[in-house]
Amino acid sequence: MKYNYFKINFNSLIQDTMLSSVSNAGIRSILGATIVMAILLIVTWLFDKLLRKFVFEKINQVLLNSKSLFLQAIAENRVLNVLSFLNFAFVFDFGSALVDATIHDRHVLYLSNFITQLAYLGYFILVALIITRILSTVNDYYERSFGNEYEIPIYGYIKMLQVATWILTAVLYVSFMLAKSPMVVLTGVGAVSAVFLFIFKDTILGLLSSIQATANQIIKLGDWVNIPSFNANGVVIDVSLTIIKVQNWDNTVTSVPTVALTTNSVQNWQPMFKSGGRRIRRSVNIDINSIKVCDEQLITRLYDKYFHNFSEAELLKVQYGEKSNLALFRLYLINFIEHHHLLNSELLHFVRYLEPTQFGIPLQIYAFTKAVYITEHEAGQSEIFEHIFMACNDFELKIFQIKDNIVLPI
Repeated sequence: MKYNYFKINFNSLIQDTMLSSVSNAGIRSILGATIVMAILLIVTWLFDKLLRKFVFEKINQVLLNSKSLFLQAIAENRVLNVLSFLNFAFVFDFGSALVDATIHDRHVLYLSNFITQLAYLGYFILVALIITRILSTVNDYYERSFGNEYEIPIYGYIKMLQVATWILTAVLYVSFMLAKSPMVVLTGVGAVSAVFLFIFKDTILGLLSSIQATANQIIKLGDWVNIPSFNANGVVIDVSLTIIKVQNWDNTVTSVPTVALTTNSVQNWQPMFKSGGRRIRRSVNIDINSIKVCDEQLITRLYDKYFHNFSEAELLKVQYGEKSNLALFRLYLINFIEHHHLLNSELLHFVRYLEPTQFGIPLQIYAFTKAVYITEHEAGQSEIFEHIFMACNDFELKIFQIKDNIVLPI
């Protein structure tokens, strides 16, 4: 009774003071209701600003400074800030009661019902926002807990759940307003589903591709990937429903449709970092005219400098039969890459001849450095080949080079 008394007198006060010059009672009622709602919205907006600045921001700051990764994720996703949305839903709900519906004017009744529906919509949106932000918080907590080492990214599943949350919210709201079962609403939606599928085709395909990429562990944040069809070669910096952003090594960013993960070739270099080695596959072209059978003097000199630390089994390979300087060089390189401190001897390694060309006989070194990052890998590879280039002279071998379009041995 007290609330009704306040409602009637509050509207009467506005109509008798601010709207006293309006003669039409219906128009006066509508304008009075509009002014009531405007005043409530302004007050609520000011209250919301104060609440965000002096309450939620302070709480978020405390959560950010906490040691708990989950609390930090809550603060960064502004989960608490969503609660301020409750203020506006509350205004629409109780504000509609302040509209003078006691006057039998159909326009005022329509306005009151419309405001009430907005209030209900606000409640549904509030619940959906809380659920989706909590899901985002779970995803952030998962990624922070495991860093780039987590094997199964859940980003695609989180996005699927968020989309499902909004769809379910829309269905429940419509069923609530129509006072019908959600199944009845879903049956009616089937008639327009083809239109929605056409409009949101890319989003749906992106969602399915994201889920498939997640399930098959094709890609995740922080991976080094190469997608030749899009000239993308770099680190994945963002994965969304429809777009994947790759920061290339020249610091440009390439946007790749998520669908491309399932329809194009994707080379993921990330397993290489976990394998314990990065590959070297490089050849040295030997001048065929510098190949010869080693004499005793050359063998003695090579033994003193390169073969003195060989095992007996390895020396048998060197001493058995006549050996060319190229054969001895190959045997030395096999031993060299097996015992070099920068190379991983547990991974595949060998030295072989490739098919001879007009540039000589390619002698290929295939091995893996222990360093997997580019700077350390290139430094180690350079050190190894610097030694190989110098050793060629001791084995009296020549390396080809081209000068003025004439192929010359070094």
